Amino acid sequence: MPISGRDATEADLPGVLAIYNEAIRTSSAVYTKQEATLDDRRSWLAARQEQSFPVPIAEDPAERLDFERVGTLREVGTKFGRWLDLVFMQRFLGPRSSRLF
Repeated sequence: MPISGRDATEADLPGVLAIYNEAIRTSSAVYTKQEATLDDRRSWLAARQEQSFPVPIAEDPAERLDFERVGTLREVGTKFGRWLDLVFMQRFLGPRSSRLF
């Protein structure tokens, strides 16, 4: 079954902010310890849209997204008193011909 999703809008930012700040408080997925504000997320979204970067919103976040690990940098930062690795993940979005610039 295909993933149902769409491009993010400003109306999505309160939810994006809540998810991001929870990750800051409770996980090592984000290296910063300072929670973001709604204005931070507005600037973040505007910068990505300005550069034509995708900011997808999953309509059903419970579905598996089929990312694969493509690289790891070992011990690049610390949080909660331990060293953390940086993992690069990738997911192809369509046939190769549709990914060309």
